[in-house]
Amino acid sequence: MPSPPVPLPSHLRDRAFSLSDGLAAGLTIPQLRHSRLSAPHRGVRSSAPSPPEPELLSEYTVRTAQAYLPRLRTRLGELFSHTTALVLHGAPIRFERTPPHVSIPLPHGPARSPGVRGHNSVDPTSAAFVADEELICDFPCVPASVALIQSAPLLGFRELVVAVDHLIKWRDNGATPPIVAQEDLRETVRTASTRGIRRLRLAVDVARVGAESRGESLMHYELAKHGLDLLELQAVIHDRGGAFIGRFDACDRTSRKILEYDGEQHRTSRRQYLRDIRRLERVRDEKYGVLRLHSEDFAEDAIETTAARMRDFLGETARPIDPALARCFAEPEWHDRPSREASAST
Repeated sequence: MPSPPVPLPSHLRDRAFSLSDGLAAGLTIPQLRHSRLSAPHRGVRSSAPSPPEPELLSEYTVRTAQAYLPRLRTRLGELFSHTTALVLHGAPIRFERTPPHVSIPLPHGPARSPGVRGHNSVDPTSAAFVADEELICDFPCVPASVALIQSAPLLGFRELVVAVDHLIKWRDNGATPPIVAQEDLRETVRTASTRGIRRLRLAVDVARVGAESRGESLMHYELAKHGLDLLELQAVIHDRGGAFIGRFDACDRTSRKILEYDGEQHRTSRRQYLRDIRRLERVRDEKYGVLRLHSEDFAEDAIETTAARMRDFLGETARPIDPALARCFAEPEWHDRPSREASAST
């Protein structure tokens, strides 16, 4: 006969909690040792179910950070950091899955327990709290610009550009300022001194305000790779009578060419799909050519073909770029190696 479920108070359900929190809530030691509770870290218990299928990187990062949260030494200034903090700040980056990164100011020693990557930070850093609505908790993270600098030696150049694009974009259709203004970020990385900082400075230069999704970042990144990233992002287009048609991801008004990235919302929302069909019909009536791209077009085995399609569509040939920038563009894209991560710190 299976053991009855552990009677957890509502505030401890489907999340990780410390043994002391469990005892304070009235649970007994035998109940905290129940097989229905997992122990993701020493001194931590969780009733959260295992994911039924492979998770997205963002889901994995949130889940593993939440499991470590009860052990985080916030009273000593320990915070989620590096790529973990970047993902918690919403950056749609891709890299090898790793345990959560946490950083603590000197003279305290970094976390060394299994299932976490501990680092020392030279200077105390004010926490930026990132809320997760589903888990109903806050993640104390280093500020986004600090996380970006910490991640410079861990991420490929493309992922650095994607991260910067996310941090500098205006949100909520332009109503909410960016997490970090591009000029402020440029000044921050100009004065920083750490591994990978030269690559990061170039990534900030390549990044564009107006890339509102990972797909849009990849689109302008591939154009920049060939010296052609000159299109207007989030272009507002009206018809000949002055009526608003819509905003478009990237536009060359001179040649009347538009690049559009169709994300998941175009597939999952019938309303969005029909709205986009009408919007594209109207802009084509204004003699604009449109090239629509999808996530599959930016898969590793398709990217070169996609870049050629964009160049052909725009009627452009590749132009020379700075040699240092060309070396960054030539880097292998999958760059987050554990051996590099273990030694990275800020």
